[in-house]
This record gives sequence, structure tokens and C-alpha cells, in this order.
Amino acid sequence: MRMTSLLALCVAVSAALLLSAAPSSAVETTCNPMKLKACAWSLYLWRPPSAECCAALREQKLCFCKYMSDPELRPIIRSERSREMAEKCGVRIPDFCIMDHTTAGKNIPV
Repeated sequence: MRMTSLLALCVAVSAALLLSAAPSSAVETTCNPMKLKACAWSLYLWRPPSAECCAALREQKLCFCKYMSDPELRPIIRSERSREMAEKCGVRIPDFCIMDHTTAGKNIPV
């Protein structure tokens, strides 16, 4: 039963990540939570993050505020396990974000 629940959670997270992907300009980081799929097994099975996962976390770190504004992704991004995994990769997940009205409404990590 536990493995079935874990599998269902992985499928739900993958679907949420796919649906929340949004294009951005070439100058900015392309926020695409599907790029973090390399971290899924590490996150759900408590394994050390792979080099591919760490690279994805570093690439997507400017997008964490955007992901935290999504009700489907917020619990995953803010989880203790996600923070531990990011820390092992040398990436900081912000505690919270503020809305910066001077930069077209982009969220700024704090």
C-alpha cells in the first residue's frame, strides 16, 4: 500500500510539474519544474542527490519563488527533505518570497 501511495504521489507531482511549466524570455532562467525530475527519486526515496539533480537545482534556483506560488508545488519545494537535498547540492531554497512590483511582478527570494 505504501509503495502504491508513493507511486501515486510521484505521478501527481510529475503532472503538477508538467502543467505548471511556463515559458520565459531567453535572457532569464527558463522556469520549468520538469527539469527537476532528476531529483524525484532522491526526494521520495531519501537517497543522496545525483550530480544531475544538483545541476538541475542550480539551474532552477531562480525559479523557486515562482514554484512556491503554485499551490501544487509549494508543499514539495518547502518540505524539509527538499531543503536538505538542495543544501547537499549547495543551493538555498528561500524561506519566503516577496513580490517586487518594480520588476513586472516577479517574486524575489528572501
